[in-house]
Amino acid sequence: MVKLMLFVMLLAPFQLKVASDTTIYHALNRSRASLYYPLSVKRFYKANGYKLAWIAADTVKTHIWDAMMLLDCVRQYGLNHEDYHPKQLLYPELYKLIKQNKKDEAAALYDVFLTDAIIRFINDLHYGKLNPIYSTGRIDQSIKFKAYAELMLALNNNDFDSVINSVHPKSKLYFDLQDHMRLLVGQRSGDCYVIPQGLIRKMAINMERLRWMYTMRF
Repeated sequence: MVKLMLFVMLLAPFQLKVASDTTIYHALNRSRASLYYPLSVKRFYKANGYKLAWIAADTVKTHIWDAMMLLDCVRQYGLNHEDYHPKQLLYPELYKLIKQNKKDEAAALYDVFLTDAIIRFINDLHYGKLNPIYSTGRIDQSIKFKAYAELMLALNNNDFDSVINSVHPKSKLYFDLQDHMRLLVGQRSGDCYVIPQGLIRKMAINMERLRWMYTMRF
């Protein structure tokens, strides 16, 4: 009888862990076919103990609004908003999940898709979206640069954006293009300026090429 009670006591923490992990496990399995970086997302949640990384009550500070704002502003990086799960990451759904504060599968799915979107954004900033050498599949197999580790670092930093932005090329030409792109699609687009779309496309292409050149050095 004593041995049985001891066994149950030893097993209890494991049972609690499995129970708390279930929603993320299910969400990962359900969403896997729709994720850009399923292996990286799985590594991220394994590293954080299979907990929700973003969805929390209003009283709990997370970087979810920083992440959503970054995805709203990807054009300033020469990237497309449509590439980062816009149909899954809707603001009305997010407000509802935060208000309800439930750790259910809907919250887990939103959490997983946001993680995948930010991991893709990090990889796109670092490697470029269409890198001829580093394909999505190759990157997801976990080469030297690990976007999920960068994301974990950002989530534990007060300045989320700075950590994410640190992964792109460090050349002056890239910084100059980035600043000019931010001005064109941010400030000036809101001030009724007529911005030539051909110019924006050319700048986006040059930023992409600089990312390829940056990663090909390693």
